[in-house]
Amino acid sequence: MDYHAFLKDLEKWMDANNEMVRQMSITSDDYWNWVVGSSCYLSEKHGNHPLVMMIINAIWKYQEENYKKFVEGE
Repeated sequence: MDYHAFLKDLEKWMDANNEMVRQMSITSDDYWNWVVGSSCYLSEKHGNHPLVMMIINAIWKYQEENYKKFVEGE
């Protein structure tokens, strides 16, 4: 696995994620559909390497925690 390529792609994904949150809201189905589709694509692009999948899973958990904080604060 090319870790440098993955980390560059991950950085681009994180930037895109931040933009999607601004455009859609963390509570929207469109946002979560984007998260699932784009992160699955990222994982597949890097061969579904176990480390890639663990990192993406950690990001999903982090975003889920942000979602819960946001909803509880509403």
